[in-house]
Amino acid sequence: LGSYDRNALAQLLRGHFGRGVADELLSRFQAGTSAHWPGACVFWLLDTHGRVRGGQVVLYDATGHTVKEPRRCTTWAHTALAQHYQRRGHPAPPWLADYAQHGQKSPCLFGLPQLATAPAGQPVALVESAKTAMLATPYFPRYVWLATMGLSYLTPDRMEPLRGRRIVLFPDAGCLDKWQAKADEL
Repeated sequence: LGSYDRNALAQLLRGHFGRGVADELLSRFQAGTSAHWPGACVFWLLDTHGRVRGGQVVLYDATGHTVKEPRRCTTWAHTALAQHYQRRGHPAPPWLADYAQHGQKSPCLFGLPQLATAPAGQPVALVESAKTAMLATPYFPRYVWLATMGLSYLTPDRMEPLRGRRIVLFPDAGCLDKWQAKADEL
């Protein structure tokens, strides 16, 4: 939860919003910096009790797009950590091997800790990308912005903490029909 001078997303946010707003967003969403790829961001997935349940590591270019060449630079934090141990010739700790084999990789929505301080009547805006949730927050503060972390992660388990709240879905381009069908099902 620091080293933002080495974090491409933090630099993008600071350039766009200024240091104060950017740093508030990084703190609010508890975004971190990863050494897996120089400049990478970590989107930590914290449950409603503030426990880390997973994380996604993403490297962005200077324009804010995910780096895709020579390969897509997106991975899970547990995968990056396992590769770290492997590169150094050390065995992974037992908990990491167990998590890699049995753990849910995206067990909760991104940004959930905000619900602890948000008024019960404040509507929730749900998007796919953690970056989108962070970017939308200063523009549309009437919503609590959360992210599913993937198109297929709009599921009953992940939606449970939102029970009783008004929810507005903002699907990615081309995904309206899929999320509409999911919303009808949920």
